[in-house]
Amino acid sequence: MNTELIDSLAKTILSLSDNERSLLSEKLDEENESVPINKQKELEATFAKLVKQWREENHGVSSTNQMSMHPAYQQIIGMGEAAIPLLLGELEKKSGQWFWALKSITRVDPVPPEQRGKTSEMIKAWLNWGRERGYKC
Repeated sequence: MNTELIDSLAKTILSLSDNERSLLSEKLDEENESVPINKQKELEATFAKLVKQWREENHGVSSTNQMSMHPAYQQIIGMGEAAIPLLLGELEKKSGQWFWALKSITRVDPVPPEQRGKTSEMIKAWLNWGRERGYKC
């Protein structure tokens, strides 16, 4: 997320008159209503199906490389940014091996080098990263 762009947009919005802000708010509400709720439900169902398949087919596998190359895992990565809150939710619920997917989608790694290998610390770092960017799990 580009913080400079967000700061610029915030300043612009704050400079609008009350009437202009009201019109902008209405327009944004219209845009949000145009996104089908069914599409989100479908996305969540697809994600849940892929997670279940991945867990079942990787039971007993210890290789992170092998697990992350599994077709279901790769399909989750292929879902792109839409999968981020779902992946963060999985981290919050079960820990799982979702760090590779998150790094692949976001192209960042918020885990400090000294915390790598410490699953609970890595989860905290990713959940904090998500909260800072407004993701809801």
